[in-house]
Amino acid sequence: MASGTIAINPSSQLYLGGIVSFDWSVEGLKGNQNPRIQLMAYQDGEVVYGEAHNAEPKLGDPPFDGASFQLGGASSQWLENGGPADCVATLYYWDNHPNQVFVALASVEFHAEGAA
Repeated sequence: MASGTIAINPSSQLYLGGIVSFDWSVEGLKGNQNPRIQLMAYQDGEVVYGEAHNAEPKLGDPPFDGASFQLGGASSQWLENGGPADCVATLYYWDNHPNQVFVALASVEFHAEGAA
C-alpha cells in the first residue's frame, strides 16, 4: 500500500504571487503511478485557484519544479479578487486499474496573505 508525506518548505512565500514549495516523500508506488501535487485556494468557501502537476520535475512542468507553485498562478479568480486565501496542498496519484481513481496520500493546509 502506498503512503506519503507533504510539508511546506520553510523558504516558501505564503502570499498571493509568492512561490510555495513542498517537501514530500512517497513509498510503495508502482511503476506507472506518478506522485502529483494539487494545490487549491479558497476564499469564503469558494475555489479561487487550483493547479496540479507531477511532483517530480519534468521538462515543461511550471513554474520551477514539480513541487513549487506560484500562488494564484498566471490567471485565476484569486488574482482578480486579491486578498488572502486558505489553501490545501494534496500529494496524490492516479490509480488507473480498473478505473481511474484519485488516491490522496497526504495533505497540508495553510493560509496565504493577499500581498507581500
